[in-house]
Amino acid sequence: MFMINRLFHGAARTLRFGAVSPLLPALFCGALLASTANAQTVTLPKDEAPHTDLVEWYYFVGHLQGIDPAGKQHTYGYQMTMFQVVQDPTQPALYVTNVAITDDTRGVYDKDSQTTFAPVPVEINSFNLSSNTWNMQGGSGKYSVNAALSDQNYAFTLSMQSAIPAALHATFSPPSARPAPRARAPT
Repeated sequence: MFMINRLFHGAARTLRFGAVSPLLPALFCGALLASTANAQTVTLPKDEAPHTDLVEWYYFVGHLQGIDPAGKQHTYGYQMTMFQVVQDPTQPALYVTNVAITDDTRGVYDKDSQTTFAPVPVEINSFNLSSNTWNMQGGSGKYSVNAALSDQNYAFTLSMQSAIPAALHATFSPPSARPAPRARAPT
């Protein structure tokens, strides 16, 4: 993600958010297909902190098991994603946060979204991002997230610690740069 931010930071920053918002999906896709020659090196834990690049996002996804107040076992899936859009580093950033819960036991999927403006946090080596009462924070392998959906049917507060060190994924290569699969002769 940090590569995506930095590839489009200079060009897109000069546009107003109203003009950029319909273009965000195109910017994401374009960044993924762009050359990595201009990408900056990611350094952890420093790069866990928010940046003032155009778009950046943080997300947590997982599976949980729990027991409801009646004592019934449940399995859940959860997702919390916070997008940070910085048009001008001297102005508050736009934060769009999406939360979803899947209650596999009851066959229920519930979701919610919030949009807020706030200054880009100044943490070093970590992050602490909030949207109203929702929050995600952490760094160096220790994280916490909390959210309550507006219908009050689901809420979660989770503390997590990584069991393994962070790893950077391999450089992305667009499909056109990958070798074509070899055809096999019929047998």
